[in-house]
Amino acid sequence: MRYNARFAALLLIAATVLLLSTSLFITQTAISDTDPSTYVIVPILMLPLLVLFSMKSKPVPNVDKRSALVGIAAFAAFIALTLVLRVYFTFFFISFRADMLLMPLALAASICLLFGISNISKFRVALVYSLLASPMVLYPILVQAGAFTQANSALVYSVIRLFISGVSYTAPITISANGYSIGIGQACVSIGTFIALALFLVPVAYLYNGTVKRRALWAASGVALLFVLNLARMLGISLVWLGYGPNTTAALIHTFIGVLLFYIDIVVMIMIAGFFGLAIEKLSRSRRKPRAEHVSPWPAAAAFAFCAVYVLITLNYSSAFLISPMAFQNSQPFNYSNPLVSGGIQSLINRGNFTSLAVATPNGTSVFITLTNASISSIEPVLLFVTVPNSNVVSGLQSHNIVLGEMRFFNARGAAETEFDLVSNSTEFLVYNTNLELVLSNSSETTASAYLIVPAADLPAENLTCGSYDPVYSWLANLPFSSSHNSTVEQKLLAAQCFSYKLLWA
Repeated sequence: MRYNARFAALLLIAATVLLLSTSLFITQTAISDTDPSTYVIVPILMLPLLVLFSMKSKPVPNVDKRSALVGIAAFAAFIALTLVLRVYFTFFFISFRADMLLMPLALAASICLLFGISNISKFRVALVYSLLASPMVLYPILVQAGAFTQANSALVYSVIRLFISGVSYTAPITISANGYSIGIGQACVSIGTFIALALFLVPVAYLYNGTVKRRALWAASGVALLFVLNLARMLGISLVWLGYGPNTTAALIHTFIGVLLFYIDIVVMIMIAGFFGLAIEKLSRSRRKPRAEHVSPWPAAAAFAFCAVYVLITLNYSSAFLISPMAFQNSQPFNYSNPLVSGGIQSLINRGNFTSLAVATPNGTSVFITLTNASISSIEPVLLFVTVPNSNVVSGLQSHNIVLGEMRFFNARGAAETEFDLVSNSTEFLVYNTNLELVLSNSSETTASAYLIVPAADLPAENLTCGSYDPVYSWLANLPFSSSHNSTVEQKLLAAQCFSYKLLWA
């Protein structure tokens, strides 16, 4: 088979899109003002374009046997790591987009199989850029969102005081004057928006011809321009609000002007690229066709086969338990007197349709909730133990009771589950443990460990094919094999998993 660089580029772009399909499917398409980690949609969308732009380095297909073997080995490692790390990190795998953290390995494997190992360096910018779609890489910056917001509100205040007398500032966000107040919150100056702009400009800068220094300066200037435009927006609205009081015109402008400035910034930067000495290489109209190289078709077929396997093993991403990595900043000891915490726990209770409730708070880190549900015996209650995630709880359950069996599951939402069959005080219990989201407010959430303890005698008969867990990932989660080898115990654990999942997740 003979094909040229253009055809190989089309194959590589198609492979990249296929690899990104599951990640794109579960990614929010809008950049949230209150969640800076939502910037990830930009590098995911821009990666195929950057792969296309990488063709300016003029790679020529050269797939020899060594390239094919390296590509296959890299793809196999990518698939294996995806399976194992998803089991190991459970829902954190999706929250922190570990799928994108592994993407350079899959992309490098595709390049080996379509262009040859000698051309990997010509795609190095795309390989590095793909890492930026994982919040893990920029997490140290993301967690500064609050500090960034406060710095901007202080800056707005320092300018406003030059125009309005008697203005006061109450940290972290409130500015007051003339009996009116306005808050410069995270929605006004989201650090995620600036990251998104920078990651949009980087591929465009790569497309331009110019020195690395000039292209970096151009991209940085685009971010600086957005900062200035946004500062002017906050100042203008604040001056009107504090000078004349709240009005619908200022509120209406506030709802859309931020997005408009984002696009204005991009247009302006493209228009002034020439001032930075940047230009796009003109396309030559040469009548000569690009030289076609003789390449065996099987490496390309192998690349798409691996891409298809990857899509198949990540189909359950569509129902993934999605929680923002920023939620883990909200992790806190449970104080049930706090209405946000009590409200969050109440939402878990309401989900299970419980008919009665009694709460005890033995310390600041846990809540014991005695519950009765219509689907269980009204005499023997279910005990839901919610705590800040703590692995010592499981070891405590095992050490103080007789453990008849244990199985691990990977549920349909991508969260790890553990089922224990244990005997305490001559009574057999089934204990279900997993992590749940705990909504603290409309813009704040965290996670909590939940333990659902059901007396074995009260466990309802369940259809074991309820489809509440993934058989492949659950099998991997039980390696090395679980301690349950008794078929009767195994059936109880399967039934308890199915019942517990429905009660807490449905």
